[in-house]
Amino acid sequence: MTTVVKIGGARAVDPEGALADVASLVEDGEDVVLTHGGSTAVDETLEDLGEEPTYVETPGGVVGRFTDEDTMDVFKMVMPGKLNTDLVESLQNLEVNAVGLSGT
Repeated sequence: MTTVVKIGGARAVDPEGALADVASLVEDGEDVVLTHGGSTAVDETLEDLGEEPTYVETPGGVVGRFTDEDTMDVFKMVMPGKLNTDLVESLQNLEVNAVGLSGT
């Protein structure tokens, strides 16, 4: 059986506890697939590039990001580049033989 763990990308999320839990599961013989968000890192990178993230709200009150071509380029940079690499490095430091993959 494989356990799937999602680490969110919101500003309040600190992945260290979840990564320690993943390491514990792996040590116990579990197969683990880790997926991650990255909204905060994308927003921070946009701001570093002098861009403001754009959010829209539906008539029903649901808020979501407006992702134009430039924002999509930042997603493609940040998610597999910075975030995925940092998570794999952290897991390797916890002695988990982790490999990072991208859906592209």
